[in-house]
Amino acid sequence: MPPPAPPPALTKPYKPYFFYGHRKPTQNRPTVRGGLFSNRQTLNLKKFSYPTTSMHEPFDLQKWDPDEETNQKPPLGRDPSEKFFSLAKNLSPIARYIVDAFRKHKQWSPQLVAELNRLRRVTPKLVAEVLKFPDVDPRLSSKFFHWAGKQKGYRHDFACYNAFAYFLNRANQFRSADQVPELMHMQGKQPSEKQFEILIRMHADANRGLRVHYVYEKMKKFGVKPRVFLYNRIMDALVKTDHLDLAMSVYNDFKKDGLVEENVTYMILIKGLCKARRMDEVFHLLDQMRKNLCKPDVFAYTAMVKVLVSEGNLDGCLMVWEEMRKDGVEPDAMAYSTLIMALCKGNRVDEGYELFKEMKEKNHLIDRAIYGSLIEAYVMDGRVGSACGLLKDLMDSGYRADLAIYNSLIKGLCTEKLVDRAYRLFQVTIREDLQPDFHTVNPILVSYAELKRMKDFCKLLEQMQKLEFSVIDDLLKFFSGIFEKNDRVVMALEVFEYLKMHNYVSTPIYNILMEALLENGDIKKALALFQ
Repeated sequence: MPPPAPPPALTKPYKPYFFYGHRKPTQNRPTVRGGLFSNRQTLNLKKFSYPTTSMHEPFDLQKWDPDEETNQKPPLGRDPSEKFFSLAKNLSPIARYIVDAFRKHKQWSPQLVAELNRLRRVTPKLVAEVLKFPDVDPRLSSKFFHWAGKQKGYRHDFACYNAFAYFLNRANQFRSADQVPELMHMQGKQPSEKQFEILIRMHADANRGLRVHYVYEKMKKFGVKPRVFLYNRIMDALVKTDHLDLAMSVYNDFKKDGLVEENVTYMILIKGLCKARRMDEVFHLLDQMRKNLCKPDVFAYTAMVKVLVSEGNLDGCLMVWEEMRKDGVEPDAMAYSTLIMALCKGNRVDEGYELFKEMKEKNHLIDRAIYGSLIEAYVMDGRVGSACGLLKDLMDSGYRADLAIYNSLIKGLCTEKLVDRAYRLFQVTIREDLQPDFHTVNPILVSYAELKRMKDFCKLLEQMQKLEFSVIDDLLKFFSGIFEKNDRVVMALEVFEYLKMHNYVSTPIYNILMEALLENGDIKKALALFQ
């Protein structure tokens, strides 16, 4: 008897499988974030390619106009809400549904509430996720937060309140964010130190020192005592926003709470007092730091010197330097360079040079910037010989002088009527390929004009042309600088007459000369130039 025929195979109906959003991870199935899946069929990306302007012509940057309308409009076919969906793709499906409802309705309305009521329940985690989404109208997010709080059996957790505070600050409603602790208290949730720390950090990052102190006073009303870290954050924000007296009052509360200072605590206050030039209080805090904690190290002293330098308090810098020596702290190269360069800028080059010699005796690495500061200071003080000696020392140390050092020396030599030596230094800059500029040659041109060495003047102009200087523009700057002193009008006219013979003139130069003559009262000479 033949075996019975097998039953006909059941054909599985074609049912595409769509998934959009998070999928719960299992052992056999990885997590997928967003996207469209349909029976392993890939989408044809050519359908979604955006049209380009021209695929054959290369892009020419010189022809590109940023103000052209086609460059400001989005490409054709691009959805204007593409930015919204690119941000929303990382949300969970229900959170994406909520923010998409916000996008469609654009205001709080019965239709929006009806869409939200379709959700069976909104959890605190979901509320925090929606509040963290950046591309939503602040009014809608705020209304949603209060709507969620009215659900039966629902209570906001700490994450919701924190997200609400961040959201309000992001929307520049920081005054409303400061009221979140009161809102928590009204809804039966006692605010902890974390909520106040969030507000303090937001105000400190935005340099709102008075707001930081306002939140700190609110902490005391709620009976919350900050940790040492948060106290340091509060005092640092107040010091940076120039509210030193408030910072000292917070420090008094710090001591009343029985907390122990850290190194950071002392340094925050000391730098603030240095900035305010209250040196007596600085040394008082340094004594407390030595007794209660430890001696300040070289980094602490260097930070104090930098603050005093920024305020131009050189006497305070030297007092701190002496205090460092009393503590037996050995200054490093950074401390030396900071103080030496500050003394040079403050026209106290002799004290800077003493520290420079001390630095060499201790075999510290001397930066070229220190040499440059000393050379410039000596030139400003009229001691060009000492500056040239430092240049030789610089080269003996294995350094190569930069253009700023040569410019300073050339200017000093020209001031001392040593223009030939200045010209030789100019030749050195050419040999070393330092690319001299107008500031290099201008002192030499002025000296040649004062000494009436017009042949050398024109020879230098020819050399400037070979070096690809813009000679006419540089001559314009030359005459503008000459007329800053009223007693040089005659000299400028002599130079101009000589340059006119060699075709080194232009209309702007005529204009400068005529303007100077009119200001000097020589109307006839100005009219003659105009003719």
